[in-house]
Amino acid sequence: MVRGPIGARSGRVAACIATAAVVLASCAGGADDISAPGTSTSEPTATTDEADGTTTSPTGAPSTSEGESTTTSSTAASSSTSSVPDTTSSTSTTQPDATTTTTTAPTTSTTAPSTTTTVPPPPELAPGDAGPEVEALQRRLERLRYWVGPVDGRYGQLTSQAVMAFEKANALPPDGVADPAVREAMDDPAPLTPSRPEPDHAEVDLDRQLLLIVRGGEVRWVFNTSTGTFEQYQHPTLGTQLADTPPGRHTVDWQIDGTSDGELGPLYRPKYFHRDGIAVHGYSSVPAEPASHGCVRVTYPAMDAIWSDDMIPLRSVVIVTGEPPAPPAA
Repeated sequence: MVRGPIGARSGRVAACIATAAVVLASCAGGADDISAPGTSTSEPTATTDEADGTTTSPTGAPSTSEGESTTTSSTAASSSTSSVPDTTSSTSTTQPDATTTTTTAPTTSTTAPSTTTTVPPPPELAPGDAGPEVEALQRRLERLRYWVGPVDGRYGQLTSQAVMAFEKANALPPDGVADPAVREAMDDPAPLTPSRPEPDHAEVDLDRQLLLIVRGGEVRWVFNTSTGTFEQYQHPTLGTQLADTPPGRHTVDWQIDGTSDGELGPLYRPKYFHRDGIAVHGYSSVPAEPASHGCVRVTYPAMDAIWSDDMIPLRSVVIVTGEPPAPPAA
């Protein structure tokens, strides 16, 4: 037999004794020989040793450990023993799944205001320069009708020639450098006006050393040129000659689509307009001042453009205007 805890067993014994007493009382009709509530006549009485106050349990009674009470109250006797159900109910509380809310902050893209810084152009542009400023200069010259060749952003011979032509047309020193004076003049350039009412012709301006291509009575293109010095020189076979470019109205009588090796040097793709062999032709050197024996010099690329665009076709008119330049001081 498995013994439970002492306290529990004592409680059950007391309950049994109380129950027996109640039964006996019921049977005897309340006789005086019934023990006081809480004791059973059928149970042996515990003896107490007066010497040391120790209570000796009768045989078979469970021993009482220290601190436990052996006294059964009348209340306990009159009470029925019942099994108290476990009042702790297993309550299953299902918590709703926690909803995880992820709040994504809206992406805010802050665009810094665009700040446009206008960088002033350099004080001058010269041969050898390159970049957007040179390209802008080339486009400006082209709009003003100064032949500049390919707009490539490189300040080469053709850009320098176009700047030189612009300087001559606007009474500026012709050095081919786009300095502040040139840029200022580009804001209010001198008008380009043909000297004659001829609708389509080429015009050589001796005073300003310019070649103008006129179409429909308006200047279409302007080239820098170098004409005759109006000085005497020695011809290989004809002796002393004057290096002049004769003023007047002339006509292109013949032309050579190639290089003519003349007695005074090679002439590139010449278009002859005077019986003395004077022509518009390409040459390696085209300075700002008169330098030829009488011909009208332009650069090789410029002469190619004159041919490809048919600016001075065969039988066309060439008008030479102006006064011969004054001879240099001795």
